[in-house]
Amino acid sequence: MKIVTFDIAQWSGQEARRSLLSDAMPDYWNRVEAQAAMGPAFSLLDDRDELVASGGVVIPWRGVGEAWTLCTPRVQRYVLSYCHAVRRFLGVVEEKEHLHRVQAIIPSGDESLARWMQHVGLDYEATLEAYGPTGDDVDLYARVRRRTA
Repeated sequence: MKIVTFDIAQWSGQEARRSLLSDAMPDYWNRVEAQAAMGPAFSLLDDRDELVASGGVVIPWRGVGEAWTLCTPRVQRYVLSYCHAVRRFLGVVEEKEHLHRVQAIIPSGDESLARWMQHVGLDYEATLEAYGPTGDDVDLYARVRRRTA
């Protein structure tokens, strides 16, 4: 497994797992490329240099990051590797970008994604009603670093 810098061209011809946004937005791939430009982003390749998944952190303002991920069906074979890569990536981004908060949203009620969020170090905070692009509820997960005096 290796981690490389994200490039939208890596996704050419790849099948992405469905997400909150992919079905609701006709310009989804343009949005993925734009959000990858708004903060650090990476891709995980397997031993044959085949794309497994990509992820990144959009930094909307100083100190806060919004994590995102995009997975190929291949990720099922590499869940633990991807989980470790995301944990390391988030730690590096938090330090480098001086983030006190990293957050992510997932479809409300998705227990497997909820467990994955906890494995990468994010805790459940709230359910946001009608927040998704089609009015779906989403769950907000975050990791907060409290300042010490």
